Amino acid sequence: AIPGPERVEREEGHLLDMQRAGSLHEFLVGLHDMYGGVAKFQWGQVEVVSVAAGEGRWEPLARLFDRPEMLFASFLPLIGEHSIQYANGPEGRQRRREIVDPAFSGRVCQELYHQVVEATENVVEHLRSVEGDVVEIGPVLIRAAIRVISCTSLGGVSEAEIELVEAAYETCWHEMERRMVGGDLPGLDRQRKFEESLGVLHGVALAKKREWELAGAHGGSSLIGRLAQTSSDAVVKDDIVSFLVGGFHTTGNLLQWAFYYLLTNSSCLQRLRDELDRVLGPWDASGAPLIPTYDQVLVLLRGYVGQVIAESLRLSVLAPFAARVSTEKAIRIPASKERGTAAGKTATQGMEGHSSAKDGVFVIPAGTPIVLPLGEALQNASLFPEPDKFLPERHSPDGRKQRSPLTFAPFGFAGRRVCPGKRFAEQEAAVILSVLFRGFSWELVDTPDVMKRAYGLVTSPATPIKARVHVMES
Repeated sequence: AIPGPERVEREEGHLLDMQRAGSLHEFLVGLHDMYGGVAKFQWGQVEVVSVAAGEGRWEPLARLFDRPEMLFASFLPLIGEHSIQYANGPEGRQRRREIVDPAFSGRVCQELYHQVVEATENVVEHLRSVEGDVVEIGPVLIRAAIRVISCTSLGGVSEAEIELVEAAYETCWHEMERRMVGGDLPGLDRQRKFEESLGVLHGVALAKKREWELAGAHGGSSLIGRLAQTSSDAVVKDDIVSFLVGGFHTTGNLLQWAFYYLLTNSSCLQRLRDELDRVLGPWDASGAPLIPTYDQVLVLLRGYVGQVIAESLRLSVLAPFAARVSTEKAIRIPASKERGTAAGKTATQGMEGHSSAKDGVFVIPAGTPIVLPLGEALQNASLFPEPDKFLPERHSPDGRKQRSPLTFAPFGFAGRRVCPGKRFAEQEAAVILSVLFRGFSWELVDTPDVMKRAYGLVTSPATPIKARVHVMES
């Protein structure tokens, strides 16, 4: 009874329709516009159900832990089959509970905060050295994110190791985007470069694991320290690369989007600077500190800085979708009160019209992959009025009361599968944004007034963000 496009016999299913739409996110938005809150489509020859937010549809899914491996199979060449990303059932829950989640606890975030400060000091030093120049901010922020996640996940790395990891990772990431976004399969030379670069990342991870073993270390705050005690080499390699992916481009792109939105919304920027002055003291190069303390970061995240970060995650659609699967029992989803426009003559002409839900409920059989279109929810005007506007105050305590907590899920869907580094990423973003707008002033140069999104593995600005930087002495 679940509506959706007509079944096709071609091997790739509706993957070609996704390519024509521009991305999976854009395909899902069109799918729900046409068929309502619950709709099916084909991933290859497998039927997948997409469940949009609203009307209580996500509540029955909130406790699901397992992810459908087939929807993430394209990531396998980079993050590997032993990654926590593919760990389901009791094993996955145990790894999250005993290794991964403790590595990003509040206590550990505080212990590792000095490494965030050191990376931020590198950003300050670089920006002061190019005072008056036009800077492309993306590479600056990506490099800061690389430095932070390398130091925190690997338990401290040298400058040479950071440069090695950065170069190898960029090669791997660029290759994966060519394959996944453009469908551009590699030749022998590209495949060789990819494997060599991935080998570098694996080599650094295993070298750090050996350091822990030789030192006879027990415990340890870093992710590698916890993995070294309990995990095989295969798990260490794949988990470290998985967290490098999350720490590099996810945080780096979040910072780019926040930087852009603040510079194109002057009242929001002034309010952010006012809050920084209130929490840290009025900025004076010879007096008040430029970089907040750990306790001050927590205050900033509870206030307007936290709202800016949340709104940047929403408006950029940084992570467009999540997925779950119920392996043991069927899931019952309330049928949408509103119907889509399947009868209309649109780009998806030729698809079936709506089918009726039995007793006002759609039943998703056990084992069916379920997609949660997070991006569709973040851009839904019924959930976020004026969705194309940058309005940080919608994430104030009063603003959050106006919606279900499940509808704002930029770090992955609810439950124990939410990104374990969520807290750490928010703290890192708060520190770097504080420095960017407390110690420097900016003028956008050759940057569009309305930035288009490039939907890839992570949503990035479609055009490089360039700005002239000036040091602020007071």
